[in-house]
Amino acid sequence: MTEKKTDLAVFLEENCINNVKFAKKVGVTHTTFMKYVRGTQAPSISTAAAIQEATNGKVKLTSWIPKGKEPRSG
Repeated sequence: MTEKKTDLAVFLEENCINNVKFAKKVGVTHTTFMKYVRGTQAPSISTAAAIQEATNGKVKLTSWIPKGKEPRSG
């Protein structure tokens, strides 16, 4: 069984982006950043917002919400 890659992992791979430089850009350590990439830890809201901004909206803040846990509207 293959593990689904996070949106962040896909973005980094598709754009050949250096993990260390990107971690610094969004203000976290490389170790913490790699947890986000692997999907073993979700970022804080402010870090998720920084990732969304740094990816020009390609990795959305909402991509960190587990499926089925999205807020209900209305």
